[in-house]
Amino acid sequence: MSAKLKKFRYLIALFVTASIIGMLIYQYENNRVSLKQQHFRFEYGTKLPHTSDAYFNYSDKYENVSFDEKLFAITDIGTYEIKVNFAQKEYTLSIEIADETAPEVQFLQDTALIYRNQDKLFGSFYEVADSSATESEIRLEKAESGQQEVCILAEDTHENKVKECKVMQVELKDIKTAEIPEVSDVKELIETFIKEKGLNESSFACFYYSVDDKESYLYNSKRSITAASTIKVPLNMLYEDAYVNKKMNPKQTIRLYKNDIEAGDGHTDEHKLNTPLSYEYLQQQSIVYSDNTATNMLVRALGGFYSFRKRLAEYSNETLPAAFYSQNIITAEYMNTVMKRLYQQRDRYHTLIDHMKQATPGEYLQASSDAFEIAQKYGLFEGVLHTVGIVYTPKPYTVGIFTMNRKDGQAIITELNKWLIAYQLQK
Repeated sequence: MSAKLKKFRYLIALFVTASIIGMLIYQYENNRVSLKQQHFRFEYGTKLPHTSDAYFNYSDKYENVSFDEKLFAITDIGTYEIKVNFAQKEYTLSIEIADETAPEVQFLQDTALIYRNQDKLFGSFYEVADSSATESEIRLEKAESGQQEVCILAEDTHENKVKECKVMQVELKDIKTAEIPEVSDVKELIETFIKEKGLNESSFACFYYSVDDKESYLYNSKRSITAASTIKVPLNMLYEDAYVNKKMNPKQTIRLYKNDIEAGDGHTDEHKLNTPLSYEYLQQQSIVYSDNTATNMLVRALGGFYSFRKRLAEYSNETLPAAFYSQNIITAEYMNTVMKRLYQQRDRYHTLIDHMKQATPGEYLQASSDAFEIAQKYGLFEGVLHTVGIVYTPKPYTVGIFTMNRKDGQAIITELNKWLIAYQLQK
């Protein structure tokens, strides 16, 4: 064999070998999977991603996949190891949840109406936003009305602090709260009230839930009670949910029929028959004025009474009595769940809450104090008088007070809420 032929064969072999090595390297590089980093850190309150592209580098050979979302349902501060399978291999993700973000304070206006109770100051002229619960304190340059610097000190659950100040025109008012017995918790407080007023399970039920510290109490919680107009709260929530889910639109209309008309307050029945009325108008009438005609139209637009009641049941994980689906009844336990949802998702339900703040001003829960905003809805029907609401003390709470066959029902609602406000301000 000639030297030239040998050299040619050698070059061919070398080329083939280099090509194979190149292909192997190319294939390796394109098939290689690696973690984007050794440790992933997320801010408290954010939803953790649960797809492969959030954590891995990889080629187009692999598709972006979703891992079990439950593995990433982490809500507490700390460092966690999560095992996932990707590209035929198990990986361990190191994930840290941390909160180093201070609360944000926003002044809502240029004037400040501030209430003073002993050495504590309260006002609704500012808001504090944070992903965790917060405590806030008002500090004044001078303990008197007039123009001065007002400071808000806010701290969240994880000890992040902020101080924001603004020069404002201050009106300072002293408020008095009810004298309440010394108690160890809200259960003792309410049971003392029940005893003093001669209430029992045939005439009374209630719930209380403190938003910040989660303290709660229910009395006579499973008894079936005529809901009266308190049912208009979850009815309106169904509509707000439908708007968010793009299943309905507040501008949609439904025509007024003769069968819709029912005596009561409001203006819906002043319209001519067959007049198209928007959902948002009917919602406002049903809450602000407790308009029964508007309510009947809203129920009809949901498919009728049975369909409406089936949807209401979705707001509770508890077993509801069979009559819940055929009659206008509720339990204190059910309404407690509804009102918790209303507050916890208050951004979604802000229109409803605004309407509740306008409803029956100065009565029922609102008669307890003019120092704090109170969103409420009363119900009155054949011997029952109830009110459910949100009380915006510095530590807000939800409450429901249900009275049956008591002539002093309105006084009971107002007085018990006075006790609860005094109790809440002591925390």
